[in-house]
Amino acid sequence: SAQPYDPGTNTITRVINPGDKVDIPCSVVTPGGSVRWALNNKPIPLDSNQRRHWNISNDGKATLTINRVTKMDAGLWECWKLDGDFNIRQKY
Repeated sequence: SAQPYDPGTNTITRVINPGDKVDIPCSVVTPGGSVRWALNNKPIPLDSNQRRHWNISNDGKATLTINRVTKMDAGLWECWKLDGDFNIRQKY
C-alpha cells in the first residue's frame, strides 16, 4: 500500500531566473514503474522534443529538465511514482 504523502518531505525551494534551465530530481523508480510530473497537483504532459522533458537513468533516478524557464513554470512541482498499472503509488 502507498505510504501517506507528506508535502514537507523532499521539498526543495529554488529561485530560477526566466530563461534559465532547471533540473528537478526524483528518487529511485521501481523496476517496471514510471513517474508522472505534476505542477500544483495537476499532471503535466511532457514530450522529449519539448521545452520540458524527463529521463530515467540506469539506476532508476528520474530527472525533469525545463529549458528556458518562464513564469508559467512557477509553482510546486511533484514527481508521482506510478506502479506497473500506472496507479499513483507515492508522491514526492
